[in-house]
Amino acid sequence: MTSTEERINIVLPMAKYDSVTTARRQWQKEFATKPPAESTFRLVFKKFTETVHDVDRSGRPSLGEEDVLRIKEEFEDNPRSSIRDAPNKLDIPGETRRRTLKQSIGMKPFHIT
Repeated sequence: MTSTEERINIVLPMAKYDSVTTARRQWQKEFATKPPAESTFRLVFKKFTETVHDVDRSGRPSLGEEDVLRIKEEFEDNPRSSIRDAPNKLDIPGETRRRTLKQSIGMKPFHIT
């Protein structure tokens, strides 16, 4: 069984050279020992590439550019439109509309007294 340090020293040259032979030669130069078998290099690198990938994030998805544009158009076309009334038209939650207006679009919601 290979240790974590050995696995790191297998994965890095494999990623750099994309060749088992070159990675094994690099191992031999660096450590002056017989490198692990070719199959070990392939297996360790395969496991690494299969398990390390961009995983979907948990939580709510971010608002897309389409939705930001829809909110912007709604409030530019109807400047007196209420944030509370917009959900019926936009189908976007109220707090999301308010945050988008303020942060992404730069508008400041206000209340007339």
